[in-house]
Amino acid sequence: MAGWLSGDHEGGSRGLGILLVFLVLGTFLLNTGSHVAGNSTSKVPTSPTKALSLVSKCIALRNADTKYPNNVGSAADPWDNWDGCSPIEASMVVAYYDSQFRTPNLREAIIDILHFTMGTNSKGGTEPDGILKGIEDFYWEATKLYREGYLGVHPTYGYDAKNHKYYSDYQLFLATKCEVDNNHPSLLNVFWGLSNGRIVGHSMTFC
Repeated sequence: MAGWLSGDHEGGSRGLGILLVFLVLGTFLLNTGSHVAGNSTSKVPTSPTKALSLVSKCIALRNADTKYPNNVGSAADPWDNWDGCSPIEASMVVAYYDSQFRTPNLREAIIDILHFTMGTNSKGGTEPDGILKGIEDFYWEATKLYREGYLGVHPTYGYDAKNHKYYSDYQLFLATKCEVDNNHPSLLNVFWGLSNGRIVGHSMTFC
């Protein structure tokens, strides 16, 4: 399953570049086998239709005076039109493993936290390096907010994120297929240069 949600990154280099982020869950390497939580294998938390419904919700509540972390959850956010594709897509990876985050309010909460930890700007743009840092910092920020009373549940897993760059469609296909076949979520980031010199990008989650 892939979630295609619009948005763009800032930064990067000219030309087309493809970045596939593989995640290490605690000491469990995601490309070594299915992750099992308790006695049941983790399931994909949402469908593309539900993901797009979540985007509509994210767009509906904007431009409030509420400041982070008071906006974490269903409260209106202080930033502009939406949360950005990278926080939204990374939230699907988090919820894939941490099933307690699969309620509507907590899904929005982890998107808000990732928006903060990734350094996503008010227009929804995220620097490439911010994606990795934001994923790795999620556990610690979510734990902090749980202890301070802003988040209702404690995260279970921490993450280490690693970049793998591909300039061949075939290599990318094989890498993505391997992860999908093994039920491992990956975050695909594509960057390209426009004729005006601007670099844009897009994040997608494959599970």
